[in-house]
Amino acid sequence: MEQKQLQEFINYHDPYTAARVQRHQNDVKNGELIIWFDSTLQNVDFTEHLNISKLIVDHCENVIISPLPHITELFLISCNLTTLNNLPLNIINLDITHNKITDLSVLSQIKTLKQLQIDGNKNLNLKTLNNNNITELQMNAIQCESLEGISQHTNLTKLIFNYNQISDLEPIKNMNKLNILWASSNKIVKMQPIKQLSQLKELLINNNKIQDLNPLTDLNMLEKLVLSANEIINTEPLRKMNQLLILDLAGNKITDLEPLRELVHMQELGLNFNRIINVKPLEKMIQLKLLNLYSNYIQNMNPILHLKIFENPNQQTLVREQKLPDHQLLQLNKKYDAVYASTRFLINMKNNITQIKYNKTGAINQLRIFVQQAENKLISQMNISATFFGMYISDQ
Repeated sequence: MEQKQLQEFINYHDPYTAARVQRHQNDVKNGELIIWFDSTLQNVDFTEHLNISKLIVDHCENVIISPLPHITELFLISCNLTTLNNLPLNIINLDITHNKITDLSVLSQIKTLKQLQIDGNKNLNLKTLNNNNITELQMNAIQCESLEGISQHTNLTKLIFNYNQISDLEPIKNMNKLNILWASSNKIVKMQPIKQLSQLKELLINNNKIQDLNPLTDLNMLEKLVLSANEIINTEPLRKMNQLLILDLAGNKITDLEPLRELVHMQELGLNFNRIINVKPLEKMIQLKLLNLYSNYIQNMNPILHLKIFENPNQQTLVREQKLPDHQLLQLNKKYDAVYASTRFLINMKNNITQIKYNKTGAINQLRIFVQQAENKLISQMNISATFFGMYISDQ
């Protein structure tokens, strides 16, 4: 298909893409054009007449992608592909999400390949992936039960395999270049192999069956750790991990926050849906931008009310639902804000509330705080929102 014909085809089928093609017409020679196609197209033949470096094809069956001599980024998403034939040999980033690929052996010919996304290819044989040049591999929801097929990929810096049935992490123990590891929604019980991944900066391993955090103790570069929805009771192994900036422990069985006391650089902390009573160990976390404590058993918030995150300097109007019990749920700008026990609690907060309004409409299980100007328009610049009792605090 000649470039002029392809342009006319796009104009007819996809005005949005046509506008974008027109807008970037000068970039075609530089190989910067991005073209989207959809399910209205079939058997489209992209030839060397288009000097593009990035091509995204979504829901287009039987697409013919060869020859494309300048392609470095290729996205073939939901195209009902069963094989990978005639791929350009200079691809750096390949996304074949949601197809029916079973064999990846052809990728061994692409020496330039660095990033590979194979999400949703449910009958994939990982042992056919023999390209050790890949540094980033994403394979969510491929019904994978074992990582054995990728154990030789020791050059990986990023590995993502959420929504599978993985229970054994032993095959990744030698991937000591990993910076990012996402292993959410699997069947992981033991994290012992992670102990050797000393370069890890980001670990998401939520929604598993983890109890023991000891393998994480020596991961001194770890800055983001997501462990929500596990079976954690003891957080003692985290005591000396004061390099952590983001920690999510929501949905566990935690009662004691004392091991977190010295994590003073924390910026985001999720502790909702636990069994916490005392929040005093959080009193030094002056850099917090987000704190989530709702669905706990907290009785006294005073130990941490001095934290800047509790300040709401723009807050002017408190809108309250009628016919509710004393402990009410407040909301700031559509974010959960606070359950408060008394007006004295509100007085102790730094805010500019000058009036309390009762709102007769809306859900009776919520109270909402709105920051309003004289013209009853929401102030666009919110400084900090806070929650208590059930607690979602954020300055975002």
